[in-house]
Amino acid sequence: MQICLRCSPVSRLQLAGQFKCADNFFKQTFNTLDLNNKGFYICTVRIYELKETELNTEEKIKAAARKVFMQKGYKEATSRDIAKEAGLNVALTNYYFRKKEKLFKIIFMDVVHEFLDDTIDILSKPIDLKSKIRLILERVLETTRKNPEFFMFFYSEVKNSSEEFLKEIGNVKDRMREKWSEQIQKGIKEKVIRKIDPLAALTIVMGQLQFPIIASRMLKELGEFTEKGYTDFLEDQKEHAVEMINNYLFLKGK
Repeated sequence: MQICLRCSPVSRLQLAGQFKCADNFFKQTFNTLDLNNKGFYICTVRIYELKETELNTEEKIKAAARKVFMQKGYKEATSRDIAKEAGLNVALTNYYFRKKEKLFKIIFMDVVHEFLDDTIDILSKPIDLKSKIRLILERVLETTRKNPEFFMFFYSEVKNSSEEFLKEIGNVKDRMREKWSEQIQKGIKEKVIRKIDPLAALTIVMGQLQFPIIASRMLKELGEFTEKGYTDFLEDQKEHAVEMINNYLFLKGK
């Protein structure tokens, strides 16, 4: 990639310094040309190598922060914990994100969008409500397989967060609620499902599978499960949940 800039000798030197700092993100060459002795230069910056590990420093910090926050929660996690997990020093971590609170908000909003956006996408599919409910439950299970701490982290931090912070998730939350309510009201109008408050229906659908996920430690002890055994248990629980939801929510023959 080649970038051409018209700048003074002083700013040219400043530019060169900027490219050489910030963890050596770039290796570059500078070619200069004096135009009519007016003291201006065209500086050609040829960026020919970007080290992947250096280019992705921010993503590396975010990945480490996500892991630490999910394991310890916002209050217990420290910038030092995050830096250690990322294999970086604390000063560099703070350079990118300044405060733990700022980094936490980024991670939490990623988590919110990761689940709720997928749910909205499922609800927008041109398929029947039964199929959508199954896909939502499968998505819950898939999310848990990838990150067992996901839902514990989500609900714990929602409980402990301030009203001001919770307002930030309002947009995606409202879109998901509106989409879900639209589905339920449509089903009631078409006499496919029983009359029920959309929020009550959502609680039934989400609670059937999220409870055994959040209460996994207790249930593993009660059932004396191995990790694989509990994974199989959750898969069976998903099928039970689909059956129970369909039997309760949908009218006979629908």
